Amino acid sequence: MSKEKKKTYLLVDIDHNTTKAILIQDQTITGIAKTQTTVEEPTLDVTKGVAEAITQIEKQKGLNILQDNKITPDIKLLCSSNASGGLHMIITGVIGNISGESAQRAALGAGALLIDQFSKDDDRPIYKKIAAMRRTKPDILLMSGGTDGGATSQVIEMAEIIKDSDIKPRFGQEYSLPVIYAGNVSVQEQVEGVLGEDGYALKMVENVRPLINKDNLGPARESIYDAY
Repeated sequence: MSKEKKKTYLLVDIDHNTTKAILIQDQTITGIAKTQTTVEEPTLDVTKGVAEAITQIEKQKGLNILQDNKITPDIKLLCSSNASGGLHMIITGVIGNISGESAQRAALGAGALLIDQFSKDDDRPIYKKIAAMRRTKPDILLMSGGTDGGATSQVIEMAEIIKDSDIKPRFGQEYSLPVIYAGNVSVQEQVEGVLGEDGYALKMVENVRPLINKDNLGPARESIYDAY
């Protein structure tokens, strides 16, 4: 019987001052690198410090860990961060105390700091919603709205508001902001038509509120972990 191949892990820890990368091969630490965290000006892109730490390990071990700015498939990346306050998110919904609350529970359950919440029924006019969204600069946006087979036009209207807001991520503004759509599954195609090619990294998951009296938080929460 062939011996099972042991996995290679790359652990990255980002705090406000230092970014550390640790390579684990065959359950043994084989490489360690540290560099300055690049969360502040002038860089404002935490991934630059991560890439520098990984490059140091590549030189130590003679490995190619990064290919086209992505971790090679045979290496499992695990990352933690508390740089500049952790994960900043905004959420959107159709009704603030229904789909909005479900999205809020999913985000908070993933350890996020909610910096704003938007819904079709909040009292801000559209132009104020757009201005507020532009100011937020989150790490991730979680979009909810409508039970499965429920509200459609309101969900699409919120997608159009997000599009018009042209929201930029907090760090690495040359990257696309991750937007997780966890609303009415019957309008996924329409939402993708509005946001899919407009500078956002859009991902579709199951509805956080598929029924009026039921939450489904797991898929959205897992997608937040993956995006972060």
